[in-house]
Amino acid sequence: MIALHQRGKYEIISAHLAAAYGYGSFDNRHFGFNAAHPREIEGSADFSITRATATVAAITKAPHLAGSPEHGRVRDYLVGRLESLGLETQVQSEVGVRQSTRFEKAIAVSPVDNIIAVLPGRDRTKPAVAVMAHYDSVHFSPGASDDASGTAAVVETARLLSAGQKPARDVIFLITDAEELGLIGAQSFFESHPLAKRIGIVVNGEARGSRGWANMFQTSTGNAALVRLWADNAVAPSGNSMASAIYRLLPNDTDLSVSLDAGKAGINAAFINSQFDYHAPQDNADNLSPATLQHLGDFMHTTTRAMAMAETLPSRDDDSAYFDIFGKVMVQYPIAWGWALLVIAALGLWRMQAGVARQTSEGVNGWKQSLGGAGIVLLLTVVAGIACHVGGLLIYGEGTIAGRERLAEAGTAFWFYVALCAGMILIIRPRIPHWTGSALLVFLLAVAAQIALPGANWLPIWPLLVALLIAVAAGKLGVDSAIVQVLCFGLGGLVFAQIFVLTDAFYISVGAITPSVVAIFVPFFILLLGPLILPWSLGKHGRRLGTLLVVFCISGGIWLAATDGFSDRYPRPGDLFHYTDIDSKKSYWATTSGADELPGGPGTVVRYIRPTPSKRMKFRITRAPKTPVALPEFALEKSADKAMLSVKMAEIERDFYVFVRPSQPVKDIRLNGKPVNLPAKKWTMINHRAESPIDFKLEWNDQKAGRIALKYLFSGGDMPDDAPEPNGPPTNQTRFSGSKVVKGSAEFSWPKS
Repeated sequence: MIALHQRGKYEIISAHLAAAYGYGSFDNRHFGFNAAHPREIEGSADFSITRATATVAAITKAPHLAGSPEHGRVRDYLVGRLESLGLETQVQSEVGVRQSTRFEKAIAVSPVDNIIAVLPGRDRTKPAVAVMAHYDSVHFSPGASDDASGTAAVVETARLLSAGQKPARDVIFLITDAEELGLIGAQSFFESHPLAKRIGIVVNGEARGSRGWANMFQTSTGNAALVRLWADNAVAPSGNSMASAIYRLLPNDTDLSVSLDAGKAGINAAFINSQFDYHAPQDNADNLSPATLQHLGDFMHTTTRAMAMAETLPSRDDDSAYFDIFGKVMVQYPIAWGWALLVIAALGLWRMQAGVARQTSEGVNGWKQSLGGAGIVLLLTVVAGIACHVGGLLIYGEGTIAGRERLAEAGTAFWFYVALCAGMILIIRPRIPHWTGSALLVFLLAVAAQIALPGANWLPIWPLLVALLIAVAAGKLGVDSAIVQVLCFGLGGLVFAQIFVLTDAFYISVGAITPSVVAIFVPFFILLLGPLILPWSLGKHGRRLGTLLVVFCISGGIWLAATDGFSDRYPRPGDLFHYTDIDSKKSYWATTSGADELPGGPGTVVRYIRPTPSKRMKFRITRAPKTPVALPEFALEKSADKAMLSVKMAEIERDFYVFVRPSQPVKDIRLNGKPVNLPAKKWTMINHRAESPIDFKLEWNDQKAGRIALKYLFSGGDMPDDAPEPNGPPTNQTRFSGSKVVKGSAEFSWPKS
């Protein structure tokens, strides 16, 4: 059956439209809704936003990278808070290692201090519930959103549960370390801590910005019962099955990924708006929206409480399709029902052809015209997407700074992209074949989604069913009848508003650096609002308005190109560093952004290089004077039938990368005692970004003679005294800025044992 989960206390529809899916571009410095105060969106009466805000402020006095002295202060503060609640509290300390399961199979190493507190339940033999967030930040950022917000929510959840009825099972409050360095703390816990085996399900909280709803974007597979429990108990649950289905295909990870790999069930939520604050100096307590913190806290508290009090945890059965409607109702049904909905839609398409299409064609010509209309709408969608993407590149260019600028202007740019797409629709003067063709196109999209990504099928199928309902009325009464117009304006407009909010969410989710995603609303615009725009667009006013919208977009693009998009609230990051290539014995000024970040006037020679085997690391360089640099000390030692490679640094570096390539397969490879994989004749990256002395010991079986090649890159210290100043403060995206970066290589060989 289709379950409708009535949502909590969010009563103002306008707030939902503005806030849904992360407040989207409705919440920025140029437009509208501002969730600055918790009273604007009422949350749970239990979760204390005052206490949670104070916790965030205490955590974020300064950046606290794993291994740093400030990080130790934050650790001790959190341990004291949890102990004061009477919880069984401990710290898991070790040098953690994690090899990514994604793409380049990079290996991260860092010291970790995981904080673990346990609230005993009535039956300690039952599978426990873990509520999890990480407390480390990145370089330069206090980390108020990412992830002091989640950490504060964990602490507040611990306070509420420890003060109330004893739960049915143990609740484990897990505040992980070194998440930012590669999910290392979570890996250490789920790999080796005894409590990990007792966990049955995990609730995780994350962030990639400083505002927005906490959108539930990820679950474990077999999620029907889990989603039902979450939606029934949460305050204003926000999420949909398409987000979860797509996230499983992406290279992104959070700590929950580690627990899922360990076979645990789990659920994950994050807010993603105001991404310019993400991993930046301005991610501080003042810029974190209290309403956002409230919503994340409500998600973590109510979901954890429901699981902790349940006699049995949600079963892992079939996946379900689910989505929320304007933050008020959660719709959920078995994912296999998508096939039945497709059959209904197919019958509706047939009725549409029998009724609406015949108003402009005779008999069999209706399908032919609809196919032609579908092709035109598809072409229009593709062209609009390309135009948005090319426009974005022309406005901002390429590079790290350009990417940050797009985030600062994301909300404003969104409206220009929308204007461009809407203008292009009106310029082609859509007619009935375009309307019926849009229905056919969306139907094919629904079929493809049900086959390849069934969790996403709900997005095309439900708007299509609504449009087909309008088409049935249009077939009997005429497209331009008053009843059809009112039905289209009311029902079709309401569904299109949902699609529009989702379009904004997609745009924000990809970081606003892929504006082509805005074009996805083109076929839905024609599908749902066809009867409204068809009669009007055929006149001269429709094409004139379309032209005006395109001109508005172009004018807006020129304006964005002429302004830098930065301000005191959104400062321009710096991206300039001194780069020394030890192998060539040459030095350069370098940047990961555009050539305008480099010193020098016209005629300055700028080269473009990839300093490491990683395809993702790119520098622009121009010659610079040499400066003394400290080099790493590599050593290869033999012990019995083992070889061990170690490295020492004279000072604590900001970033350290070493790429390793064995000449032939080697066995029993361990990094700091943890098993890793180093494919023969391929480069594998090992990185250490903790603010602590490098602890690096790589060992393997050396029964066969061989060689191991190394390429390293590290940054640290300050630039030379006479160096030009960067244009602004560094962020995690420009984290080399203001430092010395050194690249070198080495090679070691060993004889047969």
